[in-house]
Amino acid sequence: MSSLQSLFRSFERETPLHRLDPRTKLLWVLSISLAAVLVGTPLLLGLLVLSTVPFWALLRPTRGQVRTLLLIFASIAFGVILSQAFFYYWGTGPRLVLLPADFPVLGPITGGIAIYLEGLYYGLVQSFRFIASSSAALALVASTKPGDLIAALSSIVPGRAGRRPIGLPQEIAFMVSAAVSFAPVMIGEAEQILRAMQARGLNLRGLVGMGRGLSYLFFPLITGLLRSGRQLALAADARAFRAARARTSLIELRPGRADYLVGGYAAALIGTSALLSAVGYGGSVLL
Repeated sequence: MSSLQSLFRSFERETPLHRLDPRTKLLWVLSISLAAVLVGTPLLLGLLVLSTVPFWALLRPTRGQVRTLLLIFASIAFGVILSQAFFYYWGTGPRLVLLPADFPVLGPITGGIAIYLEGLYYGLVQSFRFIASSSAALALVASTKPGDLIAALSSIVPGRAGRRPIGLPQEIAFMVSAAVSFAPVMIGEAEQILRAMQARGLNLRGLVGMGRGLSYLFFPLITGLLRSGRQLALAADARAFRAARARTSLIELRPGRADYLVGGYAAALIGTSALLSAVGYGGSVLL
């Protein structure tokens, strides 16, 4: 299994993050996502990204997984910052004009290509927001088994005294868990198809070769995913999924002391972010 594929699967380890109630981890991911929206300065958002690092340290990922994760986030940040620098037209003026608007042919088509300082800043803010939320979500996926995720989503508020738990319907919970599980399946299918292409003599070196390989990848990848989806549907039917409205579960979620601590931290994070946004550090203002 490649490092990229393993990032979207639950790590088979016994760590403090694995032992947390999945509902607590969902609350933590929600708090990171809300905080990323509420605050809007690079310093605060950078600190928010760094706040996810201790949770990853608890997971003890391999060096290959760390390198892959950093490469993904660096590529996202580079692409977002660069695109916003070129296409941010609400700034006070371009700092560097690469192609003037009166340039023959390309100028009238593109309206000119320039780098805006405000675009660089906005791209940095947006990339930090995306990285913070993605880092927390990947940590949740890496530390939670699909069955635990289904149990958490379907019983967000546990039932008491004979009352049913409050949560998402079983079908929706299963759909979310299946969608998360399909990410490593899709990556594995793509890697197998590319290796098969190489075994048949296709040159994948360089940008041209990789582009040619990606153009041949679409249809076999979709076919493989549809086949995997059908197998999943047959397996669910064979296990009498949706046979009865009142379903029981072998997984019993019971929060412990660590869950209350992390839940309190998540609540404090949301409150602090809302306060910072109210006093002027929300949106995209300079700190």
